[in-house]
Amino acid sequence: MCGRFALHRQHGEIRQSIAEDLGHDVDDWVDEEAFYPRYNVAPRTYNPVVRARDESSSGSSSGGGSPSETGHSRANKDDSHLESGESGTEGTSPEVQHARATHLVLQSMKWGVVPHWSKVEDNTLNTINARSGNILEGGGMWASLKGSKRCIVPCDGYYEWLTKSLKTKLPHFLRHRDRHLMFFAGLWDCVHLPGTDRLLYTYSIVTTDAPPAYSWLHDRQPVILTSKADIATWLDTSQGWNKELVRLLKPYGGPELDCYQVPQEVGKVGTESPTFVEPIKDRKDGIEAMFARQAKRKEKGSLHAENTATREDTKTSTQEDTKESMQEDTEGSRQEDAKASTLADTKTPIAKKPSPQKRKRSTSPLAGSPASSSQETASKTPSKKPKLSSTHLAAASATEKTSTAKASASPAKTTKSSSKALPSSPAKASPKVRPIGYLTRRLA
Repeated sequence: MCGRFALHRQHGEIRQSIAEDLGHDVDDWVDEEAFYPRYNVAPRTYNPVVRARDESSSGSSSGGGSPSETGHSRANKDDSHLESGESGTEGTSPEVQHARATHLVLQSMKWGVVPHWSKVEDNTLNTINARSGNILEGGGMWASLKGSKRCIVPCDGYYEWLTKSLKTKLPHFLRHRDRHLMFFAGLWDCVHLPGTDRLLYTYSIVTTDAPPAYSWLHDRQPVILTSKADIATWLDTSQGWNKELVRLLKPYGGPELDCYQVPQEVGKVGTESPTFVEPIKDRKDGIEAMFARQAKRKEKGSLHAENTATREDTKTSTQEDTKESMQEDTEGSRQEDAKASTLADTKTPIAKKPSPQKRKRSTSPLAGSPASSSQETASKTPSKKPKLSSTHLAAASATEKTSTAKASASPAKTTKSSSKALPSSPAKASPKVRPIGYLTRRLA
């Protein structure tokens, strides 16, 4: 089956790609504004299909309503000059048939056929795909479409899910390796629903068995038309249904397709991202990229660790070398200091030991003070006895006698005064009797 595809090219690119791949331009694009590019095209959305211009497109074989769209009416008028009789192949020359087959038109249609006999749009119908087996059987709803309402569906590629388990399905994207448009065989129909003022155009994608090269992914696959001749045969509705068309429903046998896993987000309808058509291993935000980044960081971390270890080893080696150099310098300095000390000891004279007298003075608490220095100086200088005159001697003798007399009288006064004093008052000290030598020194 085919339940999701991508068509992300802009309108002008689609026109140009179709013209290059089919060999001629399309005449018109009906309801072009209904389509906008998508990376995740889901059922019940409008997408462009290519069909041949034919007056039978005005309705179904049972008269499914008259067209109200300007482009579709113009297509009927353009096809009128190709007719030489009734609709169908009777009375139509090969040249007219070829002209009708080569006059193509793009039209935006809704994915999921709504049969022309419908009164309402029933979205529960499983008509997004038309199985080739049901078409070949000749019965059912597809029998009225396969003869005159064939189209091709252009896309950039389609999605298919690989079933790993009941709960695990992995989406894959398939596309041409040359990045050309991929063309699916399709069937279309139109209906005029009650209460609406225009025809509803819808289409379905024809599917067939998957070839062995892709059966591992899914057992069904869209019918992919790869050559201009096959596309022209499918779009030529002038011949009705024939054996050549049956041949086109075989499994795909063209050039090998690119097939790779894509992110799970594509399974949600309405999500859009350019990464949906990129391999998951190449996505910057994918799991493979995350593992690659982790491996790269791990490798970078190990390289950083190696560099750090190398720097640490170098640093340690440098520190050891510096330490050894400093030890050598210190040892050399010590040896030089020892040599210098030894040399100084041999050259310096032995100091004289101080005399005991000087050593004793130096240890006194007043050593070094100015008074001590002056006393030392005075002691070193021999004292000269002053020469006293006779008058001075007489005065000194008289003073000494007076002092002696006062000293002898002072005990009596002291006793008398002490008897009058309070018992608690202490006795007054007797005056100090100074020898005559003191006066002599004072007078000197």
